[in-house]
Amino acid sequence: MYSDDVWAWFLPFSSTDYTRHFLKAIYEKNGVQEPLSNSYKNADPFCFYIEHGKKFYRQTMCAPYELKPILLFYGVTQLLKACLLTVDPDYPKNASVLAHGVSARKRKKSRYEFLQDTVQIQKSGLFSYASQHLFAASPMDGIKLKMVDLMQSIPDLHPLYERLLNRSYCYPVFAHDDGTYSVTDDILNELHMAKDRFFHFLSQYIEPVRQPVQKRLVFRVINPAVFLRDINGKWYLSCIKSNYPPISEPLVHYLLLYNLSMIARYETEWWYVLHMEHTSIDLPLIHFFLDVTEKKFPLLIAEWLHDKMSSI
Repeated sequence: MYSDDVWAWFLPFSSTDYTRHFLKAIYEKNGVQEPLSNSYKNADPFCFYIEHGKKFYRQTMCAPYELKPILLFYGVTQLLKACLLTVDPDYPKNASVLAHGVSARKRKKSRYEFLQDTVQIQKSGLFSYASQHLFAASPMDGIKLKMVDLMQSIPDLHPLYERLLNRSYCYPVFAHDDGTYSVTDDILNELHMAKDRFFHFLSQYIEPVRQPVQKRLVFRVINPAVFLRDINGKWYLSCIKSNYPPISEPLVHYLLLYNLSMIARYETEWWYVLHMEHTSIDLPLIHFFLDVTEKKFPLLIAEWLHDKMSSI
């Protein structure tokens, strides 16, 4: 799955015959009424969503950073719409699910900092619909999320973040031959927790293993959803208490790209001053995120669809 060109994995969906069989099998497994007719109805839209998303991403590869957020955000929405057809054969049922589902606050041009900006989740729209139907997330309508917290949910950004701000936000998780895992106990200082409190705090996800390993917290995994994961599949644990439980990473990318695309479209002056003056740490973090999401979001969607296929 960790291919240099993840789009090669999507190639079978260029065939409507293949896509019909894929959708029919999923609909049958999920007990959808009339799986055959629904698979015929949705094969073309599914293929077109994937193809349209791929074209946005391909254009991003040769676009300047000033335009990348817009292209990437629309690429993200197309891939999410394809996924939604696997769980809701009638998507979109109404216009409300086509809205972005997120709003950005009105910005003050002076002293604006991207990392301190927020977005607010709306009750309806693509974000809420996808979060509940694709990632089994609890309703988040009305919740405000800060950009820095969202960026800290993506471990791939951690090396640059640590260099720029001299702060950590995640610790690597080490796998052992006996099926256990560990993390350095330095994470306890960051979380302001004792060892027992740490394991109680994460009891839904991990259980402690008592082994004489110095300066390590050793555990078995109950639910891997607690781990942040980089593009190479390596696991991390956040050392920021407010980031538990973590938001599914595809949703994090959606929110960051939504806000960046809105800035690129409607806050053009601030956006170009940022790129021309090179004074803010916002710039390298935004650019690095755009580099990461360009490769990682399609991979996350490919893995989501692969899991769907494996369950058939």
